[in-house]
Amino acid sequence: CLQADMSYVLLEGVLQKHDDSSHSLNLNKWARQDDGVIICTNDRGESFDGVEFLGTDLAETALFMHVGNGAVAIFPLDTLKGRLCLSEEDSGRCSAVGFDPLTAGIYLFRDLSQQCEPPCKVYRIGAPECVAAVDLNYDRSSMQLICQPNFEIDGFSDSTCVLGVAYDFLTDCLIALDGENGFWSLPLKDARYQEPIQEDDDAHLEDLPED
Repeated sequence: CLQADMSYVLLEGVLQKHDDSSHSLNLNKWARQDDGVIICTNDRGESFDGVEFLGTDLAETALFMHVGNGAVAIFPLDTLKGRLCLSEEDSGRCSAVGFDPLTAGIYLFRDLSQQCEPPCKVYRIGAPECVAAVDLNYDRSSMQLICQPNFEIDGFSDSTCVLGVAYDFLTDCLIALDGENGFWSLPLKDARYQEPIQEDDDAHLEDLPED
């Protein structure tokens, strides 16, 4: 449920899994008009590997979703006609994605726990300037390494260190869940302006205090 211009918009999504393991997302948008009539806009959607809600831009004109393997799709809220704005190839097939609603920047969490130390690298892709949110496209050319958190690994055969990433609007942070269910915080007030680092530099996310 989104609030825009003092009114509420309800998005209803139906996720269907196909025989080839891909998914299709059907979105319905319900909105109350000035005359009190509730209308519904429907989009059949594309086929994706998975669907994960990331957030909307600050003006709430577009919905961003992680659709599997680091690929990101954008859905303008007036039409719900989804399209890819970041491909798997340009994202490096990252396992988790974070979204900054203030700048529309994308943060890619690359799980390297099966390959090397540190187990995770976080890359920032900034949104192009002077481009409306609904028209955004991202590519590898603006990808910058900003930190290398020492996430805990789950210890199972699949060796995963990133279970999920979400934005917390109260703290303006990206919250990551590592392989041992530990919470880590990436303050965006710093990450937005973080100078890119070399691949062999050592940087860490801020570990959240225990309750």
